Amino acid sequence: MVTLSPSALLLLAAQISVLTYHVGVLIYLAPIPVRSLKRWAPLLIQDSIWAVILALSFSALIYLSDLIASWSGYTLQDIVLYAKSRMSAILTAQFILKMLMMMTSIFTSAFNKFFSFFLIPLTLNFYALISAFTIIIIITSIVISTKAALAALGIVLMSLPFRLGRNAGASLLAFSLVANAMLPYLPIWISFFYQGLIQGYTNIPESSHVSLYKTYNLWGTVYGESNTYPHGGLILFNNTDLGTTFIFRIQQDGSYYIIYPESIPNGTYIIYIEYLGAKIVNQGLINIPQDLRLTYDLDEAPYRLDIHLKNYVFLNPDIIFFSQDCSSVGVNQDTDSVSAITCTLSANYVHIDLYVPGTCSIEFETKGGDVYTSAVSSKRWRGIEVRIYRFEVYGNIGYPITIEITKKGTCYVNWDKIVAGKIIQQTSSNEGFNFSTLMYLIVYMTALPIAVFSFLTIMSLVVVGVARALGASYSRVIFEL
Repeated sequence: MVTLSPSALLLLAAQISVLTYHVGVLIYLAPIPVRSLKRWAPLLIQDSIWAVILALSFSALIYLSDLIASWSGYTLQDIVLYAKSRMSAILTAQFILKMLMMMTSIFTSAFNKFFSFFLIPLTLNFYALISAFTIIIIITSIVISTKAALAALGIVLMSLPFRLGRNAGASLLAFSLVANAMLPYLPIWISFFYQGLIQGYTNIPESSHVSLYKTYNLWGTVYGESNTYPHGGLILFNNTDLGTTFIFRIQQDGSYYIIYPESIPNGTYIIYIEYLGAKIVNQGLINIPQDLRLTYDLDEAPYRLDIHLKNYVFLNPDIIFFSQDCSSVGVNQDTDSVSAITCTLSANYVHIDLYVPGTCSIEFETKGGDVYTSAVSSKRWRGIEVRIYRFEVYGNIGYPITIEITKKGTCYVNWDKIVAGKIIQQTSSNEGFNFSTLMYLIVYMTALPIAVFSFLTIMSLVVVGVARALGASYSRVIFEL
């Protein structure tokens, strides 16, 4: 079996382009007074130059197509797995349906006919779903294995003299580039399609609990003012759509890591940080994946989301400083025994909270301001005792004060002993398979093949448009729906 590599096909395209160019020049020079033949001369020369340009920019075109595809966060292999997983679920459901039909056959013929008539739409829907995902798997598999070869073959056809393969070649090149770029967006299109369907179909909150979510792996660094960061603690992602809170540990480097199988679904989140009894709410809502950065810093977690906690300073070894009355905060010194913090006052009175482990005690003094009240309290937090120092300092607005903290005792925390669950789910009191849920599942099953075929239709239209832009006078559709 002979296979042509993309490089061999591009070399062939270049050679045919030279032939096409010389044919055009020959027609120019030939003393043949036939206008219908003479008009081919400039067209052949233009076509040969255009084919050479495409051959030289082949790598750039493939790279651009791959780049657009990478923005989706999926790969073509992911799409094949995505379609296969849904095909598996559909075939399982179809098998169960066939078993039900066999079981009903033992009843009276009237009941069996009624039940079979009731299941006809569902059976047809299963066939539509199987056809839709089969097409996706076939097209994606072809693109994975032969996208470069198909694109190079398209350039070869476009370089043929007298535009014998221009339409087919442009269509083939457009298909390989567009399919490679667009197919990774299929899950996003289906999710977008269903989000609009949910909003249009019902306002019932329970509809968001249907499994329409894509999960994401991400990581990020939690940091406070003056680029300080915690050495432990917990970060909580509260999904407002699902009413579910996902809890993860903050590591010693101040970062958290959400890696499979503890991935989290897309949606709107409120993010909390728990640190020595202080529950810190991150300002603003976070939308996943829109607010994530695709960095590929970690193979297991390609997305990144850093969390900045305003008005908080993390001190060594495990102490947190909080004040809302500082327009700016700086750390002049921070060791295990002494910390010095500079606070530029935004008010005459500065309220300061210090959270320290129960085995640690602190003494503090100020420069540039006077302490006029202080208090100490204790609380239990996830298995450890915490001391909370609250004091207020009087100073002048716009001027800095320096707070020097002297630490005594053991100010370290064994973060591995902090009690934490994995997922807290708030279930609705109205659970159960009700009529609304049944109706939504019917709509879901009906709309899924529509979503897939609509995506393929849009992709075919883009293929036609790109083929025309490449020079096809009549673009040929590679696949018909």
